[in-house]
Amino acid sequence: MVELVLIAASLGVHLGYLRAFAIGGLEALLGNVLFFVPFELGAREGSYYVLFGLFGLDPQLACTRRS
Repeated sequence: MVELVLIAASLGVHLGYLRAFAIGGLEALLGNVLFFVPFELGAREGSYYVLFGLFGLDPQLACTRRS
């Protein structure tokens, strides 16, 4: 979760630890729900994109994160 905070900080966006923990936890949950996607083709990135939007952040920030 510190990775999310550091990446957001490097882009000039304040992302608190609690929000980063919630986004990371929900992403792991969505990753498990989407187990049927072969080789996780876009499932993780799509999960981050949706979650960033739900948490009121710019969804384009999710595209800067690398797994």
